[in-house]
Amino acid sequence: MFEELLAGAGEALEPAQYFYYGIVDAETRSYGFLEEGDERVTEDMIKLSADEWQELLDKQSEGLEIAVDNGQVIAAERGRYYIDDNGQWQKRSDEEFETKIAQEKEAALQMLSLTAADVERALYKAKGMDFEDIIALCEAQPLNEGETPAIDVKALKIELKANNFYRGNPYINAVGSLLELSKEQLDEFFKTNDYTKLI
Repeated sequence: MFEELLAGAGEALEPAQYFYYGIVDAETRSYGFLEEGDERVTEDMIKLSADEWQELLDKQSEGLEIAVDNGQVIAAERGRYYIDDNGQWQKRSDEEFETKIAQEKEAALQMLSLTAADVERALYKAKGMDFEDIIALCEAQPLNEGETPAIDVKALKIELKANNFYRGNPYINAVGSLLELSKEQLDEFFKTNDYTKLI
């Protein structure tokens, strides 16, 4: 028995000649490739040669996304295509695609973070201020009768105790506005951790 297993292990498997692209999990409507002979292959799957399959995988490894357009399996920019509620591939218009990319970039930007030490050090180098100075500046802002302060100082004191500061934290913009820093300056600072962006 053991000898038979060893003999079988030495035999090379025949490479698949064709692959099929389509829904491989109907429950989650997930798409993928199946080799010829796989019992999950259905009539509505798209047949591809081994060369076409390999070319698509190569493009996927370069950052493109596999999708279906007019019955053809293609490699496209990520996010250009999507699967609708019926499990069908749809193509976004140029405007929809540009909006999606902009939203994704903004979401990624909002998740950038720096340590409290990074931020306080940069403020000191760029503005000569530490966190205590920021709090004092907020407290000194004049208010007309009945006005609400632009920055809740008690809440700000709590925020300044955090270990990490995220770009998306609304207090970043509020304090930045107080220091006459633009959104673009703050964005660049969080991208680079370069205090000169705050000058």
